[in-house]
Amino acid sequence: MNTAAIYSIAKRAYALAIIVLCVNSISTATTYYVSTSGNDGNSGTESQPFRSIQRGSDAALNPGDMVLVAPGVYKERVQIRGQGTESDPVVFMADGDVVISGEGMNAIGFVPAD
Repeated sequence: MNTAAIYSIAKRAYALAIIVLCVNSISTATTYYVSTSGNDGNSGTESQPFRSIQRGSDAALNPGDMVLVAPGVYKERVQIRGQGTESDPVVFMADGDVVISGEGMNAIGFVPAD
């Protein structure tokens, strides 16, 4: 193999390594599911939702993560732990009528209990 061929292969290998590093450094957002019929020992997937919004909050730690809460009454207090960014926030979304019954709770998009 001549020097030009080796140089060409080395350039391609370097470019591929840069692409792999860039792809690995990109964070992918995850959607976690919460349902009154779930279990906090579950994985938080659509088929195995968490039981509490707090467990969803504990899992949603990365920018762009979402916690999708199924309809129901959730008797708990929730402390948001995720670190979103202005352009890529951690999002909590009610998928229907959701009530958080916890003392002093006010949450946008959720209906506080009386």
